[in-house]
Amino acid sequence: MIDVNKAARIVLRHKIGLGSSRIDYISSLGKVLDESIIADRDIPAFNRVTMDGVAISYKDFVATNKGTFKITGIQAAGALPLKIKNAGECIQIMTGAALDKTLDTVVRIEDVIIKGGLATIAVRNISKGQFVHVKGSDKLQGSVLADPGQIITSDLLATMASIGKTSVHVVSPPRIAIITSGDELIDPDKTVNDYQIRRSNDLAIYGLLCSYGVEAEMIHVPDDEKLIMQNIKKVLNTFDAVITVGGVSKGEYDYVQTALAKLGATKYFHGVEQKPGKPLWFGSLKDKPIFGLPGNPVSVYISMVRYVIPWLELSLGVKPRHIITAILDQDVSINPALTHFVLVKTYLDASACLRAKPVANNTSGDYTSISSANAFIELPAGHPVYKQNGLHRLWLYKNETI
Repeated sequence: MIDVNKAARIVLRHKIGLGSSRIDYISSLGKVLDESIIADRDIPAFNRVTMDGVAISYKDFVATNKGTFKITGIQAAGALPLKIKNAGECIQIMTGAALDKTLDTVVRIEDVIIKGGLATIAVRNISKGQFVHVKGSDKLQGSVLADPGQIITSDLLATMASIGKTSVHVVSPPRIAIITSGDELIDPDKTVNDYQIRRSNDLAIYGLLCSYGVEAEMIHVPDDEKLIMQNIKKVLNTFDAVITVGGVSKGEYDYVQTALAKLGATKYFHGVEQKPGKPLWFGSLKDKPIFGLPGNPVSVYISMVRYVIPWLELSLGVKPRHIITAILDQDVSINPALTHFVLVKTYLDASACLRAKPVANNTSGDYTSISSANAFIELPAGHPVYKQNGLHRLWLYKNETI
């Protein structure tokens, strides 16, 4: 067996190269940006009113004693900006409207008395330029709004829409085959006997991969070495990588590792000094990475978040993420020979520090505990007890920190 950090380094050395494609921006959500997004004009593109009210020239307000202005027009958002021609005039204006250069200040409607075509300002604490979002104050034309390597989220999608970026270059997502094996596994929609298990690990992997835009396909085969070999060989013709689930331990029917050996796969490691997920296998065949995950649900999750997802992000060119740490909120005893990944639920304490509360689970087969937690905290080998209030690396598998 090898240690966790060495295993992770080996995995990352085998990132795959992916192409780029230009797609409609509506279809780009969740994919990785492969070009810079550039502002096509100043943002905002005009002096934008941020409050319903009346638009005035501030110097006129300073010059008048009563603060009464003649309303010469009403302007809605999206209309051509109206101008004033004489001192003491104003425009009744709506939120989002463009402000003409003859006007520079907006007084909100709550602070104005409108009667007989006149607007009287009822307050004296008026600031020049208030309630005006100045042209170019967010970004200037030509500014970079997003860099390659950024995952396209809903806010970036909206940004692209706002600058008319209706097609975009993205990293072409890989195709990954998920192969599960096991006679005890039954399709979720089938009747299950007391001695059988509904298949779910592949759905967990599928969900994690799809969140990165990966084209994933789930394939289930029985515990038959020839069928396992046939399916691995077949998917390598059309897929960029393979994830197998189960069949890599030392059981009589653990055929995946022997099938891979007979196919001529190169094994980079088999067995990691960690709990859970110790039997993890990693290698390649036809220059395509193969991850052999243990079959227990908690082992599947830690293998995905600690090894597969970092490999996937590196292959996609995702910008490196900041390492997240959390404070352990109770003592935890471990086998000092192994790195332990403890299921935790994170929360913010009264000082706004991120803390991690261990979530009890019976074994690595306790899939119900995964839903109660949101992350693993990594406790390195070498210490039998990790004390409360220690700071450790956190591996999130849900899009939440508290």
